[in-house]
Amino acid sequence: LNPISYLLTPARLGLLALTVLAATGWGQTTLFSDNFETSTGSSYDTSGAIGTSATWSLARSGNDWGAMIHGGRLDLSNDASGTTNADGWVFGYRDINALSGWNTTLSSNTGRVTWEFNMRQIRTDPAGFGSTSYGVAYVLAGTSATAGTAGSGYAVVLGNSGGTDPIRLVSFNNGLQGTLTDIKSSTTSGLTDFGTNYLSIRVTYIPSSNTWELFVRDDGTTAFTDPTTGTALTSQGTAVNSTYTSTSIVTGK
Repeated sequence: LNPISYLLTPARLGLLALTVLAATGWGQTTLFSDNFETSTGSSYDTSGAIGTSATWSLARSGNDWGAMIHGGRLDLSNDASGTTNADGWVFGYRDINALSGWNTTLSSNTGRVTWEFNMRQIRTDPAGFGSTSYGVAYVLAGTSATAGTAGSGYAVVLGNSGGTDPIRLVSFNNGLQGTLTDIKSSTTSGLTDFGTNYLSIRVTYIPSSNTWELFVRDDGTTAFTDPTTGTALTSQGTAVNSTYTSTSIVTGK
């Protein structure tokens, strides 16, 4: 698994962080965070590093897909050039496997793992990850940097068949265009369908019991809001899943 990576069709990500709560005490250690306030360029990149970033890279399926870090967000698009739009995907990611305090097998971490991040996509009714559809995903942990069509792991996805698009915490196999299995979905009042709104999301994982919990907040139509502050995110409940928690993380990007 290669945590803190993303597969997205046209979408934006704001502030994000990965934290671990040590099992031996109440102290919480932030292993990684980024608010994307440092621009790496105002044009889309289409291969390798994202702009001048030494840590963020991208992979893509073909022409017109690209990524940039600018304006306080990680922006991924299928309009990176004048090339005609085509089915495909773009995946922005960074490798955190060497971070001190992080175990490259999820179930071997010593305390609660928390991912906090913003997400937004630009379609009012994204239909998922199939051909001619739109979907956005934050890959919590995955085995491949080409997560559109390869690898397995865990992700938070937005984009669903039908007219309602909740936030879903899923496990996936054969990439996000393969088999998605729901672990938890956003089902509370006001959090079942989002259009193009800005969202704050938190996922927690307890290694000792393989327990996952999903939290969601709808921040409206204007701008990203720090998911770690302000109005509390609403829990969507817990579930136990160990399908890929004992899988060793692939070293490197």
